[in-house]
Amino acid sequence: MNSLLNFKRYLFNHTIPIALIVASLWELKLELRLLFENFTYTALFFSITHHPLPVLVLLSSPSLLTVYNFRRK
Repeated sequence: MNSLLNFKRYLFNHTIPIALIVASLWELKLELRLLFENFTYTALFFSITHHPLPVLVLLSSPSLLTVYNFRRK
């Protein structure tokens, strides 16, 4: 029961970073699917240049979660 409460608290405290990560993955779903099916550097560079904000959010998500965790304590 305590672990469920901790999980709910974690989700509540990290709603904004989790929503940003999910939105970024949703924006990149077609490009990620193409990269998983047939990886090429051209497709990777296309994804990065045509979707810079979702890529930036995904690259900065570990630090975003860390900073958000310190502020919520």
